[in-house]
Amino acid sequence: MRKLLPTSTFIGYVPTGYGDRAAAAVKADIATYKKWTSIKVDSAGSTAKLDGIFFDEAAWDPTKTNLALYSGYANAARAAFGSKGKSTVRRRASSLSCLRSLT
Repeated sequence: MRKLLPTSTFIGYVPTGYGDRAAAAVKADIATYKKWTSIKVDSAGSTAKLDGIFFDEAAWDPTKTNLALYSGYANAARAAFGSKGKSTVRRRASSLSCLRSLT
């Protein structure tokens, strides 16, 4: 797949329930995607792996609690996919303005 789309970024989708989803469930999704090391992408046997995580449904309220929660999610994703600059951690642009530092 990388040969066909060399500049593409492959990311796993993780809903966060606007901050209400259990942190353990969010981190379990990250761990599941980490295990996807060779996703079959065509009948010829080509494979791809994920580059990181997209966090959707981020909380709107930029409280210290939410910042700590989402920082923890970003750290978990970076631990799974590599350090900052080598992995992808994204969130919906319209969500939680204090998360700008996580991307």
